[in-house]
Amino acid sequence: MLRSLSTLVLLLLLALPGVALAQGTGTIAGRVLESDGVTSVIGATIRVEGTGLGAQTNLDGDYRIIGVPVGTYSVTSTFVGLASQTQTGVDVNAGYTRQLNFTLASGDQSIGEAEVVYVNPLITNDAIGAPRVVTGEDLENLPIRGVAATVALQGGIVNTEGSSELNIRGGRAEEEEQDRGRGEQGETGGKVGHSVGSI
Repeated sequence: MLRSLSTLVLLLLLALPGVALAQGTGTIAGRVLESDGVTSVIGATIRVEGTGLGAQTNLDGDYRIIGVPVGTYSVTSTFVGLASQTQTGVDVNAGYTRQLNFTLASGDQSIGEAEVVYVNPLITNDAIGAPRVVTGEDLENLPIRGVAATVALQGGIVNTEGSSELNIRGGRAEEEEQDRGRGEQGETGGKVGHSVGSI
C-alpha cells in the first residue's frame, strides 16, 4: 500500500509542471490552401499578431503554433504572390488546440514604382585611355589641391609625389632611350614620352 501511494505521489509531482504550463497556453493549428481549396501553400507564414509567435507551413500546407497565451488574437497568413488573409477574434483556451485554416487568393503584390538614380563616380578606375572631363563641381568634391593634381587625374599623366612636376605617357625626365643598343640617342631627343615642368 505504501509503495503504490509513493508511486502515485511521484507521478503527480512529475505531471504537475506540465499541467501548470498547459494552464496558461493553448495551440493554434491548421492548413493554408490556395483559392482553389485543393493546392496547399508550402512555406506560408502565419503570425499571431501582438506576440512574437508564428510558424511556417510544411510540405502539406499544415502549421502548428504552440505555447500561445490564453486570449483573443488576430492571426495573419502571408505568402509572396498571394493576398494575405487575417482572421480576427481567434480565441485560444488553455490546453486546447484551436483549428484555424486559411485560403489565400491570388493577389497583386507589386511594390510600385522604384526610382534608380545613377551617381557619376569622381574617379573612374576602369576608363583606361579615355579622356576625362573635370567639371568645377568635381574639383570641389575631390580631395586634391592645385592644377597639377587635377591634370594628373587624366589617363597617362602622373605627377611625382611631393612635387608639381608632371610626366606624360610614362616618361620621366631622367629616362633616356638607347637606339637599338648602339649607344645613340633616339629621334625624340632621348626621352621616352614627355615631361612637363612645374605648373
